[in-house]
Amino acid sequence: MSLSARQRFAIVVPQHRAWSWHQTLITTLRSSSDVDVYTSADAPVYPLLLRLWMRLEGQLLGELDLVKIAPISIRPCRDVVNGNYSLILNLSEAKIPNVSAPVLEPRFDGFADSLRLFTALLNRKSPYISIHFAGREEPSVGSYLAIQDKTVLIRGLQVSFARLLVLIYRAVQHAAQGSCAAVPPRPGKFSQELRTTTISRFIARFFLEKLLIRHIRRFQLEEHWSVGLLWSSKWEIPNGVALHQFAILPDDRRRCYADPFVFTNEGQKWLFVEELDYKTGKGVISCTQVINGEKTASPRPVLVRPYHLSYPFIFRHGDQIYMLPETGSNRTVELYRSRSFPFDWVLCRVLMKDIELYDSTLLWHKDKWWIFGAVAINGGSSQDELAIFFSEHLEGPWRPHRMNPVKSDCRSARPAGKIIMCGDRLLRPAQDCEDGYGAALVWLEIEELTTERFREREVARWPGSAVFEADGLHTFNWDQGLGVIDIRRKLWKRARCRTAALS
Repeated sequence: MSLSARQRFAIVVPQHRAWSWHQTLITTLRSSSDVDVYTSADAPVYPLLLRLWMRLEGQLLGELDLVKIAPISIRPCRDVVNGNYSLILNLSEAKIPNVSAPVLEPRFDGFADSLRLFTALLNRKSPYISIHFAGREEPSVGSYLAIQDKTVLIRGLQVSFARLLVLIYRAVQHAAQGSCAAVPPRPGKFSQELRTTTISRFIARFFLEKLLIRHIRRFQLEEHWSVGLLWSSKWEIPNGVALHQFAILPDDRRRCYADPFVFTNEGQKWLFVEELDYKTGKGVISCTQVINGEKTASPRPVLVRPYHLSYPFIFRHGDQIYMLPETGSNRTVELYRSRSFPFDWVLCRVLMKDIELYDSTLLWHKDKWWIFGAVAINGGSSQDELAIFFSEHLEGPWRPHRMNPVKSDCRSARPAGKIIMCGDRLLRPAQDCEDGYGAALVWLEIEELTTERFREREVARWPGSAVFEADGLHTFNWDQGLGVIDIRRKLWKRARCRTAALS
């Protein structure tokens, strides 16, 4: 975080609920500003059962950086009124004395008490975190988080605290610059307080899954993705697509295929996929020709790198064919050019460096290139924040959108395929990760896209259950009469390979 001029801050932390993330925040702000730290004892200590469970999880799984209780020696909160501050960060989860400086404070599902965060996580819900100016209901910044592992409390806290830190930095930045951010609408949530029965139920479920369900899963291919094909004469508004007509392609259960893209070249259709071998756990880009709804051979690797590859976004520009695969694990965005289509690809340009951008989706619109991608920041999730970059030229330079991240919402942030032009409408598929990674696919119509503004609205939703009782949908693409999708199912490891038209 960078500020235009050195400022003077006060930070008020809760005496009985001080975490290591508070110290991280203090250290970071002190690198660019003058910071005084105060303490408030108004928020009580966490319930004993909760503290004991967090300690046990930490011993079983290893402590995580931001979720250690870390007492901080500081002055009492009543002294904050004597300081002359440009901004006060009230993290005490309680009211502070009347002060003249503006006050920013976090809320968890609309409440100052962090026990509301625990309530969401212990009920295996996605938490909604926002930063407000004291006395205002409208948040300055906010985020509806994706929690990938909802079975372990401290892992959910790690993700939540990492995002909370980022939100505080953003709120401070917006306060200094007088700017605003896109804030997701708060979901309709239960408002119950944390109860002992909630904690006990979470603990019981934890051991049940670890001891019993683990043995069942030894015989299952968890998170097994398959690719389906749909031939149709025309593309329709998303609600009109008959998902049950997709035909699932076979695989040997030793690998999975996901992120399908279809591309037509010289009258032939080619299917590009991420191929992930379960033994290596590393993805490569493979392809095969498709004729009349059936692939002619098993997908063949066409692009292999030392790091994980997925989401082979393939497109034509001029007389060249390019691919923009996901290389987020390498902290790059890389552009490849076909040297001999479809089996020979060469690195053309590294478009961006030092960024974790996932499922990069390219769009040519209003005389500019745009890249949409899910961005992971400071250890946060890659499933709930959408960033946009733009350039006048394909090879760059690429500049960030002024509102980045333009969306912080696990229900519709992460891209799920090419943006489709339907008449004069731009329809963007996105993942809904509220109930898990790729739990559903949502369609959004882009209503405004400039270098200064971005706005979209939901127009349709495809739940995973709409496709062969699938557990999730991940990516959909369409090209000249052929639609491709990937679905997630739990399959028995010894089940025979099955190819069928779903009807």
